[in-house]
Amino acid sequence: MYKRKEWIGVLLLIVVVLIGNIVFYSKQKDTVKIEDSLLSKDSFIIKIEGEVVRPMELEYVKPISYGVLFLRIKNSFNEFSDISKFDMNEIIFSDSSIYIPTYDLGNLFSPDEKICINQASLQDLKKLPQIGDKRAQKILDYIESNGKIGSWDIFFKIAGVPENVKDEIKKQAVL
Repeated sequence: MYKRKEWIGVLLLIVVVLIGNIVFYSKQKDTVKIEDSLLSKDSFIIKIEGEVVRPMELEYVKPISYGVLFLRIKNSFNEFSDISKFDMNEIIFSDSSIYIPTYDLGNLFSPDEKICINQASLQDLKKLPQIGDKRAQKILDYIESNGKIGSWDIFFKIAGVPENVKDEIKKQAVL
């Protein structure tokens, strides 16, 4: 059996660990300020597509940064996932679709690779049906002045594409 001094040592160690945990966790608080109007929704969905092990939909009730989100799903990335172009401090607080692009592998191109509209260049946007120089520039100007395009309805209003190509664009691109 343990001697009295050993029991006291064990009890002191447990007390020190408990006090340390209480102090550590009491200092950690979320300091992100979000307007009440953003929190009126019960939850929101984040869709993850692209260069991941499998596409997924995640439901959140609190805003989350790209950095924290990517840390939580790090096991879903593969060796070709390129998250370097994302701002890890940017907060996601509404329904979003995130396309994880592939590292630039030179001439290797996957025919099922989708164009991420919110991160695309002028040349990338012009690959979409019915999107030429003028429409691509309108899209880029909108993103530059207003931030990311949040829905397909907004995108199609900006682009002004005919109704018959909307489904084809959705097959080739993500927001």
